[in-house]
Amino acid sequence: MVSRISREIAPLEKDGIRYEEIRIESYEPLERRSGWMRARDIASDNVLWEVQVYAVSYDETLSEALGLPTGPAIHDCFFERFRWMTDQQHILIENQFHRRYLVNIHTRAVRPATDDDFAPEQIYQRRKPTWVAPVICRNTMYYHDLQMFFYDYPAPDYSVLIGIDIKTNKRVVYEKIYTIPLRDDLEHHVPESYFVALDVMPGGRDLYIKNQDNEAYFFDVRERRVWACPSDVLPSFYYDQVRRHWRARLRFFFIDIWDWITRRRY
Repeated sequence: MVSRISREIAPLEKDGIRYEEIRIESYEPLERRSGWMRARDIASDNVLWEVQVYAVSYDETLSEALGLPTGPAIHDCFFERFRWMTDQQHILIENQFHRRYLVNIHTRAVRPATDDDFAPEQIYQRRKPTWVAPVICRNTMYYHDLQMFFYDYPAPDYSVLIGIDIKTNKRVVYEKIYTIPLRDDLEHHVPESYFVALDVMPGGRDLYIKNQDNEAYFFDVRERRVWACPSDVLPSFYYDQVRRHWRARLRFFFIDIWDWITRRRY
């Protein structure tokens, strides 16, 4: 049996009625393991009504392929969000596949939620990525991964730098440059922030990366290390202070000698 992990969802209460997700341990047959909610009278603890918000899929073929002894493979899909809408007449339910539904507590009608059901400030307009030319540094071609723009899940990573060895054509770098903070007040979860600049710094030791939020970062191609530039300092000035100091130049001199002796390619 294939099962997803369910997490505790806090119930909602209004006018003496508690609305909650039906827990998987409480019911048979298996069709009721997930996707159901109930309304319960708080005073008497009696169940008033139950409704199936979405269906759970089953696949006998998948069960056989996984070597399961008997029964269907269950694609469990539990609630991830369970909250009131602004009208206090509908409950918003989002499941683990990030499908959103609205349940009317009076008519028990269920329908998919759309962007029109939310305030305009909650709907984030997607940014379009800027194509940034690849750069070559130390036998490696670096470029911004734009595949995430086409992925259909809510929280992809829009900050991945990829490096391909130009001699072996193998991927040697897959580095997350920055983190985009979660926005719980948005219905589309995570705003994008793509690269707008990708350059090799003088000396060929670091890459300069700038994103759509005007945040600057440097990537050390030898140590595979990311360090951020302070927002109140010009990136070029900051880089000169950190990397072109005489101590740094002396350290790089010995590193270059060692790399030449060991024939290190990076």
